[in-house]
Amino acid sequence: MLHFTSNTRIDFTAPSTGALAGILFFEDRSAPVERLHYFDSNSITRETGSMYLSRGIFSTDSNSTIAANSAFTNVIARKVWIKSNASLTLNADYGATTVPNVAVYYEGVEAVWLVK
Repeated sequence: MLHFTSNTRIDFTAPSTGALAGILFFEDRSAPVERLHYFDSNSITRETGSMYLSRGIFSTDSNSTIAANSAFTNVIARKVWIKSNASLTLNADYGATTVPNVAVYYEGVEAVWLVK
């Protein structure tokens, strides 16, 4: 479980190389279903990469915009909850970083796969 509270400062960038290149967070595929991951900080400015929370819930209840300064952010989760005054920016400027995009969305298909 991840839990970032209201006054934490979050600025993450996934690695550009190696086995986990492009991955910010990788939830164990045998983790309990719908485990909550809280992103409640009012200072989550950069999360460049992919969050793989395939069994979990990405939840935010902050008073700010999450990931606004990121080149790109992918959220792969069972559920995404955006509450109160929070907003989530999902930029797609893949050329602005050396972090690889490891998530692929296929038009017309309601699923996302990791390709690496």
